[in-house]
Amino acid sequence: MSDWIDLIGRDELEPGDVTPAFAGGHALAIHDASDGLYVTQARCTHAGADLCDGYLDGHVIECPLHQGCFDI
Repeated sequence: MSDWIDLIGRDELEPGDVTPAFAGGHALAIHDASDGLYVTQARCTHAGADLCDGYLDGHVIECPLHQGCFDI
């Protein structure tokens, strides 16, 4: 049995950016980094902002609310 689940089609991703997705009642952020795809929770741990609205720079997502940075 596989633990993998399909979230969205690759053609639905925002190239080089962050795309929202949902699975099992959880809001997720799919980060399209230069070396592959990464998935994290979509909510900032400090202020609850939507990280899908943040700025992705390499492997770092910047919170759009308080500019906190997280390594994806």
